[in-house]
Amino acid sequence: MNVWLSMLEPCLGLLTPFTDPSLEFWSPVIFWYVAIAAILCGVFTLVVIVGGIFDLRFLFKALNEEVTDETDDGRVSTERSDPSGGESA
Repeated sequence: MNVWLSMLEPCLGLLTPFTDPSLEFWSPVIFWYVAIAAILCGVFTLVVIVGGIFDLRFLFKALNEEVTDETDDGRVSTERSDPSGGESA
């Protein structure tokens, strides 16, 4: 138990610069800066999660409606083909 107390004392010593009365003005400034940043981070995270859910729903709906080509066996041909079916000039 004495080992934990001996490690705690230097850690508490690191806080003494922040408890200085001359820094009284900066304490609420830093608090609100961190609070606003945390709130904005939380809102942004929710927006990204909700947007991702809507995009996944759109993806699975589009995949469900896609017409499957049963003749496609997954091979890639090295020959160039004209998608219009006509001959090139």
